[in-house]
Amino acid sequence: MAILAIIPFMAYAQQKKFKPDTLKVATEVFFSPMSFSIGYDNLTGDPTIDGSSISIPSYGAKVRVFTGGHWAFRMQLGLNSDIYNDVSQTTSGSSTYKTRSSESYTTFSLVPGFEYHFKGTERVSPYVGAEVGLLLNANNTAMKTDGQSDSDSEVNAGFVLNAVTGFDVYLCKGLYLGAELGFGITSSRVSSYDSGNTKNHSGLTSVGFTVTPAIRVGWLF
Repeated sequence: MAILAIIPFMAYAQQKKFKPDTLKVATEVFFSPMSFSIGYDNLTGDPTIDGSSISIPSYGAKVRVFTGGHWAFRMQLGLNSDIYNDVSQTTSGSSTYKTRSSESYTTFSLVPGFEYHFKGTERVSPYVGAEVGLLLNANNTAMKTDGQSDSDSEVNAGFVLNAVTGFDVYLCKGLYLGAELGFGITSSRVSSYDSGNTKNHSGLTSVGFTVTPAIRVGWLF
C-alpha cells in the first residue's frame, strides 16, 4: 500500500520540470535601473570624465531560443522615438515674435548573443554569455522664428560588445523572473549636420567600459 501511495507523487514530481528541456522560444521584457560608462582617451588610454556617463533607466524586449541543453541564443531589438514640440512668444517693444521648436530622439539597437546555462537547481538556472551588436542614435532639432529657420541633427553610430551573467527563477512552468549584469565595451562615432547641410565629424571614437544591470520577466512558448 505504501508503494502504491508513493507512485502518484513520483509521477507528479517527474512532470514538474520547470526549465526547458526541449527546443523552446521565450519572450521577455526587462528594465535597466541605470548603466555606468567609463570613457577613455584615445591617445593616452587614461580614463576621462568627458567620456564617462550614467544613463537614465531604460526598458527593452528580448527573444531567447533554448536548445533543450545548456545553450540558449538571444536577440535584443530596441526601437524608441520621442518627439517634443514647443511654441513660445516673445514681446520686444511693439513687436511680438513667435518661435516654434521641435526636438526628436530616436534610438535603435540590434544585439544578438548566446548563453551557457549551468545546472543550478530545479527552479534556478544561472548562466553566463556574450553579445555583440549595433547601436544607432539620431537627434534632430529645428527652430523657426518669423520665417527664419534653423536646424541641427546628430547621428551616433557604433557597436557594443558585452559579457553577461545572470539567472532565471521559474515561478511555474513557462514563466520566470530573472536578473542580469553586463560588463562590456562600447565604441561610437558622432556625425553632425547643420541647417546648411554641412557635415562634421567628432573626430574621436569614444570607447568605454559599461556596467548595465537588468531585471527581467519572461515566458516560454
